[in-house]
Amino acid sequence: MGAIEGSDTLLALSAFFLIVFIPLTSQVFVFLPWLRPVTVNSGLVLFVFNGCVGMLILNYYLCVTTDPGRVAPGWEPEGLGQFGELEATSLTNGGETITGLPRYCRICNGFKPPRTHHCKRCGRCILRMDHHCQWLNNCIGHHNHGHFIRFLIFTVLSCGMCMVMIFARLLDLVREAFKEGTKPEPLGLVPVLFIAVNMCLLVPLTSILAMLLSQQLRNMYRNLTTIEYLEKIDASFAYDESFAADPYDLGCLENTAVILGDSPMLWLIPQRMKGDGHVFICKGDIEGFASDHKRPWE
Repeated sequence: MGAIEGSDTLLALSAFFLIVFIPLTSQVFVFLPWLRPVTVNSGLVLFVFNGCVGMLILNYYLCVTTDPGRVAPGWEPEGLGQFGELEATSLTNGGETITGLPRYCRICNGFKPPRTHHCKRCGRCILRMDHHCQWLNNCIGHHNHGHFIRFLIFTVLSCGMCMVMIFARLLDLVREAFKEGTKPEPLGLVPVLFIAVNMCLLVPLTSILAMLLSQQLRNMYRNLTTIEYLEKIDASFAYDESFAADPYDLGCLENTAVILGDSPMLWLIPQRMKGDGHVFICKGDIEGFASDHKRPWE
């Protein structure tokens, strides 16, 4: 476990290094020498870019430091009494729940609320677990899922703006080179080096994170976690129709509000997730919806 924790810490530090290195070197060695003297328009562009980078760093910090969610001590599912006396061994089968019985974690030795899963790397059950992110050295769960989505949004925006400004700088150099009567000022070895290094980092990084953000947004619009999404894929291959419905899907806007907050004007501002991660609203809890997935331990 110590080696795993060490590798996760190293990956998290590497991610933070990239977060700081790319925007800092791009501005100091590429953007500022090019844009001086700073005008209103160029100042506005730099302000927006640095604002995105600042929000990126803030949400990265919140992802890393926010506890994703712990099961309350002694928590038991509603309606547990209908099963009578239950032995822990009767609730588990190789660590997996037997269909029809309350979900129980034999490692933590306690019941698991809806959508909770045990993380081997964290060594405990995580409320509404989405996945364990080694680049953050933390699980993404109920209390930090919104921070994670905002982190991805501002990372993709920052990387995209950085690439656009680097391309604009290169295009400006080409334009000056072909302009009659002018001699373009040499760019210098250091700016060329950082342009090459940062572009080699930005292209694959932006592509990967954009795909991850796209998947996270699709899951958010359906009120699914990554684990639930993968379970649906497995069930589709096994022709298991019990996973066909989305019991927590309340509609696109309401699903988004569950993760990012009630007010669309504040969706990009860090805030606490709704609820405590132990109880979730299902379709059948709302008038007009019909659902067979209302058992609190599912």
